[in-house]
Amino acid sequence: MRLDEDTAAEVLARAVDGVRPPTPRLVAGATRRGRRLRARRRAGTAAAACVAAGAVTAVSLWGGAPGPGGVEPRSPTGRTDGGPGPVRVPDFSAYPSTAEAVPPGKERISARATALALKETLPWDLKSSQYAGRSQAGKWLGVVPYDTSARLRVTGRGTDGEVRVDFQAQFYAQMDDGTDGSPRAGLEKWYSCARLPERDRVRRCEVARLADGSVLLTYEKRSGDRSSRHADLLQADGHRVAVGAEAGAGGEPPLTLGALRGVVTSHRWRLFVDPEVNERAKALKPFQALEG
Repeated sequence: MRLDEDTAAEVLARAVDGVRPPTPRLVAGATRRGRRLRARRRAGTAAAACVAAGAVTAVSLWGGAPGPGGVEPRSPTGRTDGGPGPVRVPDFSAYPSTAEAVPPGKERISARATALALKETLPWDLKSSQYAGRSQAGKWLGVVPYDTSARLRVTGRGTDGEVRVDFQAQFYAQMDDGTDGSPRAGLEKWYSCARLPERDRVRRCEVARLADGSVLLTYEKRSGDRSSRHADLLQADGHRVAVGAEAGAGGEPPLTLGALRGVVTSHRWRLFVDPEVNERAKALKPFQALEG
């Protein structure tokens, strides 16, 4: 079997009269729908911006669709050390749905520190510039999320392009669709190749459960003459790291799927960091603070 660059990387890093409307249920349903809408809007920023460690269980798309208890593989099956089978997300039903308190001596990671972490987790032979990012904490239907994102330009390997990361805290709290009283069903729909629209012209997609319990979705797609690659990691603690890389018109993305997996699985993606981390990132210049 011939090993392309991505395969080789995998191998190596393996609601009147007594009748009352069911108000509580209506409110709860609206809340869940609002959370899902909010999450999808926020979660889609990485992919939208791109258009403007070993696996325990994995499945490939090429027809992969979600089913009861996980993502059911279709032919061809995914490449995995543990063999083909359903990929289940962790159970976050007992996890807090309100914002986590900042531990003593820690800070939430800043937008600039997010940009620096992205820069420093890229392959060594890529040069970066044009740093930008934003962070926000806001209340949405009872959920108080914190998210931060960053983007930069890269050159090298005979190509150039944009790389963007989105870090979303407590992603599970925004994905409860009410199916089973927990966020699991919503998360399993999200971390599924079947959710990717046909218009995205997905060329390859894979879902994997990693050894630490996290779930990784990787895919490559083409929109017009632009190709992009993406890695979307649900960490075992419920936070989400999504990185996308896109090249200019007609070119290839500057990062392989293997390189993107390396970025999202880095230990650098933590909600709470030492103050020195945010302080050191202030030296990253020029940096554009984005709004929204």
